[in-house]
Amino acid sequence: MILDLIASREGRSVAADVAEQFLHGAIRPSTDEQRPDLRWRYRLFDKRLEKAIMTMEKNCIKPIRISELAADIGVSERQLERLFLQAVCKSPSAFYLELRLERAYALMLNTSDSLEKIAENTGFSSQAHFSRAFKSWRGISPVAVRKKSRGDMSV
Repeated sequence: MILDLIASREGRSVAADVAEQFLHGAIRPSTDEQRPDLRWRYRLFDKRLEKAIMTMEKNCIKPIRISELAADIGVSERQLERLFLQAVCKSPSAFYLELRLERAYALMLNTSDSLEKIAENTGFSSQAHFSRAFKSWRGISPVAVRKKSRGDMSV
């Protein structure tokens, strides 16, 4: 009812934005930080970047090529790279990898899925590839993270 009122006063796109802010995924522990809207999270001012990041987030299990992403938002690969470097100081591929690693980290802490399943669910070709990328990113292996999250302090 409120969304209909907003749509009649402010337009359907504003109502859609408001509705999007109220959608959420899994219930998180009270110790986790809230995830702000994509635009605020990354301080985005370009709708093309917003669309690119939303596409990346939706395609973590089976990552898409950067060339496909650029075509999807209507820019060249080079222009996409410039947009990312300007907005988040990373290349699109580095940003995408970090996004997938962050998701893997959350899965390690909040699920009992095997590391192999987590690697698969975050688009890595093998558990070994995932482990190398994760250790390079966090400075600690996924096995050590999993042990620490379970309270095994021998790591």
